[in-house]
Amino acid sequence: MVNILLVTHGEFAQGITSALTLIMGEAKGYATVSLNIGQAPDAFLDELSKKVHSLYEDSEGSGVLVLTDLFGGTPCNCIARIMNEMGTEKVRCVTGLNLPMLIEVVSDRDEQDLPQLEETALAAGGKGMVSLAEKIFG
Repeated sequence: MVNILLVTHGEFAQGITSALTLIMGEAKGYATVSLNIGQAPDAFLDELSKKVHSLYEDSEGSGVLVLTDLFGGTPCNCIARIMNEMGTEKVRCVTGLNLPMLIEVVSDRDEQDLPQLEETALAAGGKGMVSLAEKIFG
């Protein structure tokens, strides 16, 4: 099973995890890391690297899908460094985290490998964005 790691600014990861738990129950093989105000980038990178390595070992070679909130932010940039070190066959990252994306990857990770789950995240994230005015009122 592919393990999932949410890496966000502030408490976003914990908040969206609370919503996920409300909808689906507790997820296994799942963790969060937050970049907090005043946290040194090197300390954040070290914490993040330890978490990714631990999740990868726990996945028994299935890999880690990392979901971040913002492309180009510190969480994303640190994951890019870790991906460069470990390789994209072990770690993949999708930015633009939203709840539909998270629900879909948690639901599908038993049946999909890491590259497939990355595609699922991208598709579900986009499908989750809907104009209510257009959808309901046309």
